[in-house]
Amino acid sequence: SLTIIQIKPASLIENNVRTVFVHKKNSDIWVGVADSVCRWNPVQHQPELVLKIEGCLVQKIFIDSRNYLWIGTQKGLYRSTDRRNVELMIPGEDIYQLYEDSKANLWVATREKGMYQIDKRDCIQKFMQIVGNPNSLASDQVRDFVEDNEGNLWIGTFRGLNRYDPHTGRFILHQQDSKPGSLLHSSVFSICKDRQGSIWLGTYYGGVHF
Repeated sequence: SLTIIQIKPASLIENNVRTVFVHKKNSDIWVGVADSVCRWNPVQHQPELVLKIEGCLVQKIFIDSRNYLWIGTQKGLYRSTDRRNVELMIPGEDIYQLYEDSKANLWVATREKGMYQIDKRDCIQKFMQIVGNPNSLASDQVRDFVEDNEGNLWIGTFRGLNRYDPHTGRFILHQQDSKPGSLLHSSVFSICKDRQGSIWLGTYYGGVHF
């Protein structure tokens, strides 16, 4: 049976929830409410304020393997190492998705301006589409990431699926075409990997791909 517990607006800072994140290690639930980052209190059944970023909308929350808190907003990417103070890591970008690979690199998808990689030394590299170059990012509208068992990064974009080889720095593009087994639609909005290592794709109009 399904039990639904409604979180009433009175228990929230605002009735504007943009994102929910579940910490894999301790199952803590984090909630982005308007310009605030909250942690769910399972005893009182309400969120507790952790951080507030004035003038921003919290669109994505992520906690990496170093226990750093990352906050994606429509005005940039912020990081907190102590849950009290925040530092602006990538200014002025509309953050859409956050993902950490097996080498502790953080991958940052933006809504319309490509993607970023932040490594453990805080070195930041930006990737964008190069028109006419098939070995570049398919689109600057990046939607999701997943790493396969060989260490390649799969990137869902608005105009195709990229496989990025970190050893060569090359992007391989997969798009809709007439060949058997190709994508039914090039807009890839979500990607995940199952326990067997198979990659699953959710597309805008082409259904689910395996």
